[in-house]
Amino acid sequence: MASPDLLQRELKWLGSPTVNHFGTITEIRGLLPTFVRRPFSTVSVDGANDLPSNAFLDVIVRTPLNEGDEEIPVGVVSKQYQLVQHAEVLDKAIEAIKKAGIAPEKVKADLTITKYGERVGLHLQFPEEYGLDPGDGHRLALRLGCFNSVDGSTKFRAVLGWIRFVCSNGMIVGSARTDFRSRHTQSLQVEGLYELLEDGIDRAIKEKDNLQRWVKTPLGEQKLVEWVDGPLAKKWGIKAATRAFHIARKGKDVHVVPFTEKLPPSEKEVEFLDAVPGSSEAAKNLYAVSQVLTWLAGQRSDIEEQLSWQRDVPDLMMGLAG
Repeated sequence: MASPDLLQRELKWLGSPTVNHFGTITEIRGLLPTFVRRPFSTVSVDGANDLPSNAFLDVIVRTPLNEGDEEIPVGVVSKQYQLVQHAEVLDKAIEAIKKAGIAPEKVKADLTITKYGERVGLHLQFPEEYGLDPGDGHRLALRLGCFNSVDGSTKFRAVLGWIRFVCSNGMIVGSARTDFRSRHTQSLQVEGLYELLEDGIDRAIKEKDNLQRWVKTPLGEQKLVEWVDGPLAKKWGIKAATRAFHIARKGKDVHVVPFTEKLPPSEKEVEFLDAVPGSSEAAKNLYAVSQVLTWLAGQRSDIEEQLSWQRDVPDLMMGLAG
């Protein structure tokens, strides 16, 4: 089996370093570790005797990846916690994709995984025929993202959304993403992926008109200033709002000069940095601003922060469009 391309990234997930892998679904599946639950116990100080195990907690342990490896504990969970293997999530996603009429061999896959494998993000990019051009010349691909943990640190989550080829902006379906979230309890239903895809693909296709409408909706300078200095600064903070303002106006990221007087984001002193991939020199419509927001969300250094900021984008855009 050929090894998938490997890309090292300085990206963390709840403080743990991560690595990305790219390849076919089969290749990615082969990289997913397996976990078991063990009694939560230890040995006496002198190491002579095993102490009684905890009646309410278990330890989640990663099984050896290769011959000669040791088991590695990755977390402590309650007895009620439902351990959902990463491979099970991928298999359910493949079943859902097949049910939607999509051939798995035509799907591109990538994996983001923490050092010990306790958290994974699986992304499955659908074939070209499911993509669209919203009208700015940069195509969007439809992608299913599944996020799972085996240690209870994050909820199981699946998201269907668009990813922009030119700069990897992603996971936004127009004005409203389609997603599914569930805690790891005995009632967890990974089968919710079926309903997500059935509803999400239909909604994403309908969103084509909405995205094209955003491209055609002009945005005046004063409206941008009021939105940046108000709702955006309140939600994402002064620094992010300042960056968004200048990316939207000039297509370039900025460094906010520290220790300047208290000014609104649109008036902050800045130093211009590099051009943002896929950003127009001046964002003259709503769609261009939406891409500024998704790019900024993708620049967060922690995956949980990225997901949180991505969830904010539709509401922020509704405020700007209203």
